[in-house]
Amino acid sequence: MNTAKTKNLFSFVLVLISLLVCFAVVFALWGCSGKTENAKETDAKGNTENGGENGDDDNADPFDTGYLPAYDLKGKDFKIIAYGKEDGTGLSYYWTDCEIGESLNDSMYRRNGKIEDRFNLRLNFHILGDTNLINHINKSIQSNDREYDLFVIHPAQYAQSLLLNGYTLNWNSVKSINLDKPWWNQNIRELLELGGYLPFVVSDFVFPSIIHTFMMVYNKQLQADLGVENIYNLVDTGKWTWDKFYEIMKPVTIDLDGDGKMGTGDQYGFAANSVFHVTAMAYGAGIKAIELDKNDYPEIVLYKNEKSVEFLDMMRELFASKTIYEKDVNEINAGTLNPISWDENRILFETTWLMKMPEMRNANSDYGIVPFPKWDETQAQYHTFTDGRGSVLALPIYHDDVELVGTVVEALSAESKRTVLPAYFENTLNAKFARDEDSIRMLQIILDGRVFDFGYMYRNSGEAITNIFQTLMASKNKGFASYYESQYELWRAHFDSIYEKYREFGN
Repeated sequence: MNTAKTKNLFSFVLVLISLLVCFAVVFALWGCSGKTENAKETDAKGNTENGGENGDDDNADPFDTGYLPAYDLKGKDFKIIAYGKEDGTGLSYYWTDCEIGESLNDSMYRRNGKIEDRFNLRLNFHILGDTNLINHINKSIQSNDREYDLFVIHPAQYAQSLLLNGYTLNWNSVKSINLDKPWWNQNIRELLELGGYLPFVVSDFVFPSIIHTFMMVYNKQLQADLGVENIYNLVDTGKWTWDKFYEIMKPVTIDLDGDGKMGTGDQYGFAANSVFHVTAMAYGAGIKAIELDKNDYPEIVLYKNEKSVEFLDMMRELFASKTIYEKDVNEINAGTLNPISWDENRILFETTWLMKMPEMRNANSDYGIVPFPKWDETQAQYHTFTDGRGSVLALPIYHDDVELVGTVVEALSAESKRTVLPAYFENTLNAKFARDEDSIRMLQIILDGRVFDFGYMYRNSGEAITNIFQTLMASKNKGFASYYESQYELWRAHFDSIYEKYREFGN
């Protein structure tokens, strides 16, 4: 073997490899440099210089928040006080300590870690329920201790108090956020913004706002056995109305055990509660307590037409006819399972909320998810109601740097939209039979139709305006018109006081 030639060949190969590596590095650096130099400038709202939210790049990241200002909090706490159960479940809606191989938990963990790393901060959540939360907030504001960066509150319980006391800032004044982005709920902006003043908002960061949303589930096995038409098609074609629902549901109720009365051993077309389920279904039918008129004045619209009267009559007939299995309100609040198991295939439709879906995942019988029916086909959109436990966001009046708060909340909200919501959909529908795209689509329709009522946010004490259907369902002798007229002046005076506060803080 010629040793000299071998050495020369080996040296040539090393030189060639070195040259190739150098060329690769040069091209890589040139490529990065080119991207940097040609990067499009973005303004505070995330719009590129070429116009439009994503410019001309069809591959632009719809969740990009590169427009946000840079912050380095040097490891300081970003403190959030939020409404929730103090047993630990309230904290789990926002925070988890580690990844456990479960999609929803892990996406939340990664979201929080990403935001903490980006701004060099520590997210710190303080969860309180009932009156503990508002007492803590009041004390913090009055002592001006500047303890919290963000309030997450139960709207019906605390929004009125924070507004009347002037404890919240205007979200419209925060330049670091873009409320037009898809992670912000637009309905609450339309219903609560008055004279340019917007004290409360909801984003996809507020996970309780998602899981406390009401909707319907239906039993696919019973649907197939009965030959019931495709419910998803009815939703898609806009024909999913109360009349159609009633037509499908009513014949399903049967006295299976033959004892001459309806009980837990029988079959039902529908299961619901006559208290807050009726309120949620009223919102689904497009009924609200308050709407802002063209001058931003909160007009009481409960009795604007006959729809509310007709809805009440329908609900009274429905519950009195025993066509419906009436769920006990205390059992619902306690999370108790229905006495009639879903797997017995004896309830076709059931009103529930998204929080129940983990329970449904364990069912052997398949289920479908659908919004509440429209009142009629002229109703433009399917609507639903989010219980007050869903919470809203408020800016503390004493905060020194609202742009910082806006930046962190914007980043948290965008990342929630990007990762947490898809993980929740997967987690919710991760059952043996319920992995169809229709269910995911229905969930999006439901969430897009969430209604935030000015009347619910600032409801009066005593005979609350948004409890009207609960009150009248419980007292079957009261007529809608007479009860409405007896309360109108009290309601009007109350909402006028809210209106004056808006005028005081607005532009």
